[in-house]
Amino acid sequence: LKVHSGEPGGLYFLKPNFLQNIYDYTKGTFLECNTAYPSRRLETSTHKELLKENGWYDNGRKIDLMDENPDEDIEFHLKNYIQISNTFAGKHLELYDSCVVLSHFKGHQMGGFGGALKQLSIGFASRRGKTWIHTAGGTEDYNEMMKKVAPQENFTNSMADAASAIVNYFKEKGKIVY
Repeated sequence: LKVHSGEPGGLYFLKPNFLQNIYDYTKGTFLECNTAYPSRRLETSTHKELLKENGWYDNGRKIDLMDENPDEDIEFHLKNYIQISNTFAGKHLELYDSCVVLSHFKGHQMGGFGGALKQLSIGFASRRGKTWIHTAGGTEDYNEMMKKVAPQENFTNSMADAASAIVNYFKEKGKIVY
């Protein structure tokens, strides 16, 4: 169950209690990745603290930070792409053969309005992947991301490319829903 876990004090994410029936029905695991920008979600240890504060671990819920080790991720090579020929996702993605993408409607400074596309691209991306997408293939180093942010069209094209990698990953298994 791919979710956005929420920022500190944030109100604009689907709350875990709201998603409880879906969680119980699927017997799933909530999936999330760390960020590539300064936040409590940047490092696994502080992200896990925030997850606890936001109620994700309540009622015995399982949540997996798929890129909890930032030095390990999965690289996808894309056959058909617009902007980037490869992308990077959280390593733990390999543990899952199906996914329900649970999205909220959100504004994004570079991408306009986010939803399933943002969840599939930025949401599944490891820190390196998030950096790669935001810079349209300009760098993998998140410390340089803000200096190399891509123009909006290149960024949104990169999001589409990265999302296609995740869709194809689950499509091969025949198990993805938004």
